[in-house]
Order: sequence, then structure tokens, then C-alpha cells
Amino acid sequence: MKITREQVTEAALTLLDMVGLEGLTMRRLAQALNIQAPSLYWHFKNKEALIDHLADRLLDRVCVDIDPAAAWRAQVEQIARQLRQGLLSRRDGARLYAGTYIVTPNIMRVNDGVMGSLLSAGFSAKVAAWANGSLFFYVIGFTIEEQGLVDAAGALVVDLATLKSRFAEAAGTSHPRLLGLMEPLFDTDMEARFQFGLDMLLDGLACQRARG
Repeated sequence: MKITREQVTEAALTLLDMVGLEGLTMRRLAQALNIQAPSLYWHFKNKEALIDHLADRLLDRVCVDIDPAAAWRAQVEQIARQLRQGLLSRRDGARLYAGTYIVTPNIMRVNDGVMGSLLSAGFSAKVAAWANGSLFFYVIGFTIEEQGLVDAAGALVVDLATLKSRFAEAAGTSHPRLLGLMEPLFDTDMEARFQFGLDMLLDGLACQRARG
């Protein structure tokens, strides 16, 4: 039976969830589909093309239900939160997406959603473009770190007690202020921490707009 591009895609996403980005190889994917590896190249010329396609799939539900009549801040915040959820939807999703620089209908829709809302609110083209980049960099970077700390269910994937102990030992007596910051530094409320950083970015944009 002929394997379709969609079957390859779904198998690759399932394999990604099972073995992570490092474990996702064309050979392993072919084995999961019970086909010979060369058959995959009818659909994707190489692994990079497959990764680009998978990265694009993470954006399928991003910026599809944004109210264009809402305030610019509400629109951008919703897009950022949807982007994070898209990256979190798959194991190593943020690392998969990082550095792909894909140009697809999905990414065009998301970019237009962010920059369009800013332009409509009176921001300059340069500010809209740079803010869009900053937003993507923040969401991707935050989510990479988040997925290195907790799994899809929110359970820790690191030994936090050991990490805190090593940090305290390294701080020692030479950096006493850091010892006093242990609780907020190691707070694992990722929702709150993400919103904190997002608010800082949006507050900065609001100040820029106020200055004209």
C-alpha cells in the first residue's frame, strides 16, 4: 500500500513524542511505517524538509480565531499564548521549531496577525516587524527552557532538589543575595512565569506607542 505524505507526517509526530528530537531519524521513521527508508524521500527530500514540515504543523491552530476588532494588546497576547501551546503540543516542539525560518501559509498568517494588529494600532513598520521578532524569540526561548524542565503533563523532568542543592553550594558565602532568591528562581509555575515575561514585552510596546 502506498504511504501518503499525511501518514508520514502523523507517524513522525508520534515518533517525536516517543523518542524526542534526537531520536527522530529517517531510518526509525521508516521502520515505524514498515517501509524502506528511500520511500520517505518521495515525500520529503531530506530530514531538514521533514523538520520544516513538522514545525509548520505546530502552527496549525495559531492565530485562526483572533478577533480583529480587539485591542492590539489582546490580539498579540492571544497569539503568543497560542504559539506557546502549539510548541508545547509535541515533545521538543520548541526545539523542533527553533531556527527553521519556514515560509508557509501558517507562518504568514501568524506574522500578519501580530504585525497587522500593531500596524492598525499606529505602530511604525519597523516597530511592528521588530516586535514580531522579539515576540517569537521570547516564546520559543521560554518554551525550550520549559520543555527542558517539565513534560507535557507538567511533571518535572529534572531533579529539582539536587539542582537547588548544587545552586546553593555554588552560591556559598560569596553570593548571599542569590541564596535569598532561591524560591522565586526555582518556581515552577510556568504559566505565571510566561505571562510575566509576556507582560514585560507588551508593557514595553505600550510605552513605545505612548512616546510616539
